[in-house]
Amino acid sequence: MLWHGPGRTWRGRSREMLALALANMKNPRSVDVLIESLGDDDVAGHAVQALRKMKAKKAEPAIRPFIQHPKTWIRSEAKKALERMKE
Repeated sequence: MLWHGPGRTWRGRSREMLALALANMKNPRSVDVLIESLGDDDVAGHAVQALRKMKAKKAEPAIRPFIQHPKTWIRSEAKKALERMKE
C-alpha cells in the first residue's frame, strides 16, 4: 500500500496524487507498487489511472475486475486502461 493513515482526509488525497505521480517515474517498481495499491479502496481508481498512463500490460489481470466496480468513474477508468493496454 502507498500509505496508511486514519480516515479519508488530506492524507487520502495526498495518497491519490502519489499514485498518479508514480506514473511519471521511470522506476519499473512503480508498476508493482500501483498494482499492490489496487487493493486499497482509497487509491484504487487513481492507481488504475496511473497504470493506464503507463500502458502497464503486466497490470491487465489486476485491472480487469475493476470493470465491475460499484463506482462509475472507476469502471470507466478500468475500461480505458484495458483498451490502452491493447495498443
